[in-house]
Amino acid sequence: MKYPVNTSIGNAGEFFFAYQIASVLGWPCRLFDIDIGIDAQVEILDADRTSTGRFVAIQIKTTSLANSKTSVYVSKDQVDYWKAQELPVFVALVDLKTSSTLLHRITNKAYPVTNGGDVRIDFDPNHGFDATSGATFAAASSEAALDAIEKYLAPVRQGAKQIQADLIRFEQSPDPERTIDLMICRYALKADLDRAETLSHNLKIGADECFKVQEQLDDALKELGRRMQAWKMDRDYDDQRFGDGEIRKFMDELR
Repeated sequence: MKYPVNTSIGNAGEFFFAYQIASVLGWPCRLFDIDIGIDAQVEILDADRTSTGRFVAIQIKTTSLANSKTSVYVSKDQVDYWKAQELPVFVALVDLKTSSTLLHRITNKAYPVTNGGDVRIDFDPNHGFDATSGATFAAASSEAALDAIEKYLAPVRQGAKQIQADLIRFEQSPDPERTIDLMICRYALKADLDRAETLSHNLKIGADECFKVQEQLDDALKELGRRMQAWKMDRDYDDQRFGDGEIRKFMDELR
């Protein structure tokens, strides 16, 4: 069985990149056996060499020993796939001739497209892999982690604001049925908050913002409960037609 030159060059580039991560940064780098558009995953460690639970994805492109270059061409589908990843994706251009690597982070920007439909990715010679690349990877992973957490915090933050806004409106025109709807929505808001807090705990980031949003929701729900109690809704609207026992349950939660 033959071992094609292109395959050997590609494998050499992947092994060299993993070696650089391990030797320069001292971080784990896992190479994937199956080509799914991502060749490797780098695990981010903190200053104490403890895993943060965050990662960056790497696609490795290797130049020929006799053909150094600072750009690569890939399909549009490939770029779309990278952009759709939750993890930040970097393309690493390994030059076996100079034993060096250039890095390019995939972003949502528009990339140049050839007449044939391929996408050109250009590498900045100033963005070479070195000891400072760990900070680059860590910053990208933190940004992605905070974005993931924010997806759950955003509806909670908006829900708390909506409760407060409706309570102001109810001062002029009480709306018992809408008030009950606001009370019921706390289940979904708390579920999103739980997901955000779980991500924050696992990824070791975003705890302060989670706590801030939790306080906003708690304040809104407490005020909602005070209004409902003042309006005696637990007495007049907790039957099967309206609250169906949920109002008293809500009041108990706030005690």
